Amino acid sequence: MQGSVEAMLLYAADTESAFGGSASAIQNPEAVIEWKQNSVSFLNTAASQGSVDALVALGRANTNGIIVEKNPTEAYAYYLAAKKAMPSAFSDKLLGRYKNELSPTQQQAAISRADAIYKGCCQ
Repeated sequence: MQGSVEAMLLYAADTESAFGGSASAIQNPEAVIEWKQNSVSFLNTAASQGSVDALVALGRANTNGIIVEKNPTEAYAYYLAAKKAMPSAFSDKLLGRYKNELSPTQQQAAISRADAIYKGCCQ
């Protein structure tokens, strides 16, 4: 909460420290909800500060559907924005795999969204 990008990324990735891991999640589902909300907020804050790692984490979040609802179009948009910010972040082959899971309409929506994400973080 004090603005450390590294801490924001770690918080979103480390469920054990955040709420005690899977056993605690069963006993305290409210803590999981709070962790999800905080994780998304922290990742968005880190991304808005230009963190490519946060962009990738948001892409992964949308791919896996753990902290946010699964959204392949949004995932592809974050991955595209990360690649635009740091070309070595993703190989074209890996991006192609995500792209091929989407319809042409979804691909176009992801490209537009990626441009907006990139403008908000990295320009």
